[in-house]
Amino acid sequence: MEDFPQNKPETTIDKLEESAHHIAGMYIQAAEQYLTEEDPLRSRIIAYYTRPETEQELLNVLGKNEKEVLAYTQNIKNITENPLRFIEQMEKLYELQDTRNRRRKLVSQDRLATDEEYKLGTYIDVLESHIRDAVIAAQRKGYLTFQSGFKEKSERDQFMDFYNKEIVIPENILKYLQGQSVEIRIENFDDRTTLSLHPKGNDPIRLGKWKEIWDTLIDSLPPANSETVPNMKLYREHSDFRKKQDSLKNKGGSWSA
Repeated sequence: MEDFPQNKPETTIDKLEESAHHIAGMYIQAAEQYLTEEDPLRSRIIAYYTRPETEQELLNVLGKNEKEVLAYTQNIKNITENPLRFIEQMEKLYELQDTRNRRRKLVSQDRLATDEEYKLGTYIDVLESHIRDAVIAAQRKGYLTFQSGFKEKSERDQFMDFYNKEIVIPENILKYLQGQSVEIRIENFDDRTTLSLHPKGNDPIRLGKWKEIWDTLIDSLPPANSETVPNMKLYREHSDFRKKQDSLKNKGGSWSA
């Protein structure tokens, strides 16, 4: 008896190319529909999805059978037809991409850190742009931060991790966040205290607005209580950074301004 293939039917290359072209078009259409002509995010999306290489890159992720192609296309459709998801996810995607690129460039550099960067255990440039100023402001108030920005496994949430055992949120900032349709939560663990921000509104929160929210929040905090969590875990990335900085300083360098 002749054996018949049991695999799912593969999509022809012509259909794959058509799907890739269609997906690129969905991104372009959404950018033109939801973002103004002056918006840098619109320009960046359109520039990327009109470049010839992009459709080839899409071909590499589409899969080879019809079910995979349809599932991927439907997922992009769900995103591009939802202004909130589209704007927030695209801005998040590009910010994370830019942050990774800055980190890669700095790995090979021997730039002396500022005192604040030394305390942080990293160059300030590798932090996401909307939270940098808030992290420095928190450090100046005595808060020991070690992670911050976009929260993993969440499309919209933001967070900041502290070694401080206690974080007190003033009443005025609770009212401010309520007016921004943002919910705040403090979680206490034995190795960290996590402050999370969860948007509850139906309008996109752009990075500029996130910066305003974080700056306002940290500015409102009282000076830090110096008591730390009982099982404070120091990350190797931070200790390695400080060791490298100590070595640079011992070679005769001076701290940057």
